Amino acid sequence: MTITPKLVVYFLVIFFLSMFLEDARFFVIMENPFKVTLIDIVYLIIFYYFFRSLLETTFFSTLFITKIYYAYLLIILVALFYGMYQWDLTTAIGGLKIFTPMFAITLPIFIVGKSRVNDTSYIVKLFKATIIVSAAGSLILFIIEVLYGGRFFFNKILSIDLGLDRMEDFRGIRYLGSQETFNILLLALLLIYHLIATKKFRLFEFVFSAIFILVAIITKNRTALLSLLLVFFLHILITQRKFVILIISIIVFITYTTIDFFYPKIVKTYIAPFYGVFNPESDITGSWRLYTNLAYVREGSKTPLLGKGLTSHYGRGVYVPELKEKIQYPPHNMFIIQFFQSGIFTTVLLLIFTIALSIKLYQINKSIINKPDFLQAVYLLFTITVTQLVYGQSYGYIWFFGLYSGYAILIILSVQRKADWKKLKENEQSLIV
Repeated sequence: MTITPKLVVYFLVIFFLSMFLEDARFFVIMENPFKVTLIDIVYLIIFYYFFRSLLETTFFSTLFITKIYYAYLLIILVALFYGMYQWDLTTAIGGLKIFTPMFAITLPIFIVGKSRVNDTSYIVKLFKATIIVSAAGSLILFIIEVLYGGRFFFNKILSIDLGLDRMEDFRGIRYLGSQETFNILLLALLLIYHLIATKKFRLFEFVFSAIFILVAIITKNRTALLSLLLVFFLHILITQRKFVILIISIIVFITYTTIDFFYPKIVKTYIAPFYGVFNPESDITGSWRLYTNLAYVREGSKTPLLGKGLTSHYGRGVYVPELKEKIQYPPHNMFIIQFFQSGIFTTVLLLIFTIALSIKLYQINKSIINKPDFLQAVYLLFTITVTQLVYGQSYGYIWFFGLYSGYAILIILSVQRKADWKKLKENEQSLIV
């Protein structure tokens, strides 16, 4: 892969985004969401390439599921104008920032280059490089936070005004945001899927994937770890690699019981916080999320077609009777966020697109069974996509979902076109004979 100035800029942006995402996310819910920050430059670039793709290329329109996604994005823009009417320009623009990463689906066309959109190998290399670079940024931030002794925000306003300095809760000291933990886990799965796709054991890949998973456990970001591992194990099951699950389960069981026997404090510190996920009502953050989400569903049901319009203040607050307080923070559920802000249609379209893209990625496995590098990328994209259905129950979709969906669609289309070309050639040969 030849590194051009365009790719250097792209990877630098991915690297720094993976370090600054939490800073940017909190700015959206601050008192002045219209305040221009560095990430707004990225947002402008995303919209520039999105509208440019509508004018310059019909590549994505050849796949029906992308039409579903475009319809989803169109309604979001309608909800933007409705939000301007319902609230004001500042509040609506702040709400748009939450959904802007979803518009990045067309960005890979221009990163790959329109002359190479059928080059599956090149697309796969760029996708995997994106995973590596984003994980590198998150790992560096993890090291910074470990040295700092807890959560570290580059903008000190977040630490002081929002009281987020070091972010200690019932789980103890926290590290990284959920999205950064997700980035690191994707690198671990990239290595694991390489072992599976090539059917060759490489010790360094196994060791480093284990280290990255250990880092994820130390961060105590439960949703990222549990959702990805759950979908990974399900993927292994449906691809009938039961032996792999057996081996991994044995390793995990032996590791857990050994650590618990010799170092029980470590288990209590880093493993026990994950138990609350399975009983949200008894978990402090779980019960808060559950009651807050229900309050937003009740409020959103009053205007189900277009929701409340895009807003960063979430309707100036929603009263949660179970907590006896008014909440202005967003609900912790992608589909409730979507329903509350833009109505039932965007919620259903996003769900359909996520499921349809997952099915498409699963279907093309047969076409690339003898190409380990392609298979590794498709396996990981499948896991990323399906995981959103689980991860989205506790957070919004990951920030890079739109970008990864773009790579997924490019790979699907390039593989399909090669398969169609091969079939055409075979038909021509049969006619000659």
